[in-house]
Amino acid sequence: MTKSFNDNLGKGVFANVYRGKLPDDRLVAVKILKESKGNREKFINEVASISRTSHVTDVTLLGFCFDGSKRALVYEFMPNGSLEKFICSNTSVAKHQLGWENLFQIAIGIAKGIEYLHHGCNTRILHFDIKAS
Repeated sequence: MTKSFNDNLGKGVFANVYRGKLPDDRLVAVKILKESKGNREKFINEVASISRTSHVTDVTLLGFCFDGSKRALVYEFMPNGSLEKFICSNTSVAKHQLGWENLFQIAIGIAKGIEYLHHGCNTRILHFDIKAS
């Protein structure tokens, strides 16, 4: 699916993300979680919680893989990348490209997404790891 993890989209403390392609030619982002000694039930519960959320500001979880200590999450692919490169860029070029009105609308959208996680979905989710990305 990921062509041997050739196309790295990003690296984080807990996971690396790679571009992949499903058999039906849909592009996906495959998040490979770092080795975990946590229990199986906790991971499955987290996957179940993520799969029950659906909001216009959230990427969709398409599937997951769980094989011993190896864990992966498969998300829809965002062809334009993350907003992080525009919002958190130190250059004024990125901010100029979006304009202040668009940045304001993005901030409103992010706030609505967080509000949905806290109050709108069936399972209340308190997300303590909110990042610009």
